[in-house]
Amino acid sequence: RDAVGPDVRLLVDVNGMWSVGDATRALARAEEIALELIEQPLPVAAAQSQRDLVARCVVDIAADEAVRCVADAASVARERSATVVNVGMSKLGGPTAALQAAQIAAGGGLGVMVGSVIELGVATAMGLHLAAALPDLAYPSYLMGPLKYREQITTEPLAIVDAQVAVPAGPGLGIDVDEDAVHHLDARR
Repeated sequence: RDAVGPDVRLLVDVNGMWSVGDATRALARAEEIALELIEQPLPVAAAQSQRDLVARCVVDIAADEAVRCVADAASVARERSATVVNVGMSKLGGPTAALQAAQIAAGGGLGVMVGSVIELGVATAMGLHLAAALPDLAYPSYLMGPLKYREQITTEPLAIVDAQVAVPAGPGLGIDVDEDAVHHLDARR
């Protein structure tokens, strides 16, 4: 907190790597440093322990790795093992399943955020359209996959300016695939 000041929102993604003890110690300091969200603090197999954390937590807890299919979103909502569900196109199998998972989570009283698995521009564009289609997002989406790659497979890169990216306009996903770039990156050639 000291490094970034009080105006920066703090969210951490643990990817299920904390033990219950680690999570308990972190939660003890969460309010002090104005932490807003902890994403998947415990391993997926520790859903009961994560539910216990949620019950006594002062910050939002997001389920990410625990939501691999639509039924998982329903389970998280029913069991209250998170307060927010992170839906991602790639891990859920596409836009229809991701939209269904988001609707189930929201219908179950959970917040929704749209995440990324650091994909290229096509899937990122799809994620942007999903985020734009949802009526209410609990947290900003982190659809920044293209920032991680030197080469892109879209003719025009998605422009991320001041931590914002416009939803591509135009037919389909609003992007065009650069076939030469796809061919160049094809590991089979």
